[in-house]
Amino acid sequence: MKIGILKETKNGEQRVACTPQSASVLIEANHDIYIQSEAGLGSGFTNREYEKVGAVICQNAEQVYKESILIYKVKEIEECDYPYLKEHHIILSFLHTNSNEEEMRALLASQCLAIAYEDITDEAGEFPVLKPMSELAGKVAFIEGLSQLQSTQGGVGILLNSILGLPTPRVVVIGPGHAGRAAAELAAAFGNHVILLGRGLANLEKAQQLLPQTTDLLYATKETVRCACSEADLIINCVLWPKNREGHLIEASDLKKLKTGCLIVDVSCDEGGAIESSYATTISNPTYEVAGIRHYCVDNLPALYGRTATLVLSNVTLPYVLELASKGGRQALIDNPHLRQGVSTYKGKLTLEETARKYNREYCSVVDILN
Repeated sequence: MKIGILKETKNGEQRVACTPQSASVLIEANHDIYIQSEAGLGSGFTNREYEKVGAVICQNAEQVYKESILIYKVKEIEECDYPYLKEHHIILSFLHTNSNEEEMRALLASQCLAIAYEDITDEAGEFPVLKPMSELAGKVAFIEGLSQLQSTQGGVGILLNSILGLPTPRVVVIGPGHAGRAAAELAAAFGNHVILLGRGLANLEKAQQLLPQTTDLLYATKETVRCACSEADLIINCVLWPKNREGHLIEASDLKKLKTGCLIVDVSCDEGGAIESSYATTISNPTYEVAGIRHYCVDNLPALYGRTATLVLSNVTLPYVLELASKGGRQALIDNPHLRQGVSTYKGKLTLEETARKYNREYCSVVDILN
């Protein structure tokens, strides 16, 4: 199969979907690789490295789309690429169509098969592609919080580390999933007083096994969240708020009760989500202020560590690319129910029930389309 790898265009995005090593594996399996020029530079991979394993360098995105059947990406399809989408294309990427109606419309109009990394499952009910990126995002969230609290970054000038003779800084992490546990683990390793709040007891138990005994693990209610956050130097939100859920864990009116100089880093950064005042920002313009509280809401945090993130993502997605390329989209979906869970659109049909409800569109199951 002809596989296309694009240079990502999202603000600040440094990742590339496929490393030269993974490209070599695909080429050895008798697939053709077409990669946009300099697609790998942000992750430290040159055109020459891809050429050495047999990939063909394309000068622009249009050429990649024209040559390829399987489009192997990292982030959402940008508006500039909408005209290139065709019915024969298989799109494999983080898509997030639930929060991007224009992208959803473009995918539906093209009639292509669009598979979202974030919805692919495994035998344990986990999300094997989303998991490592979430863990990385959690770690980066703490690192960015550490950086943004510097005086030179507009922060209050607090070092998130235990310093002899000074009060221990307080870091509050909301959500004990993969991102939250990773953020809490790194914050605790720096010697902070860490409070991790969540409602999933299974996730809290996992956190208990991972984190130091000095970490406070609390059941999340509006009251416990507000109480913990009132003295926090850094708040990291890792709760993805269901689109049909009303209310917020931190209301806009709660901001005035936070400590002066407190910073909010919102990993989920979903507008109208757990933190009412959050909305997505970009790597080039990451912060804004509401009621005197700085918010950092970059929605592609792993891109800040492009090489590490690329190596992780390429390794975990390669098996799906091999399966799609060797079997074709339809047969791969028939054979692999976990891959099937990742389908966002297919043959002009919307296959995500939650997204269909949100946009008041007709939902069609992938199984029905395949039949």
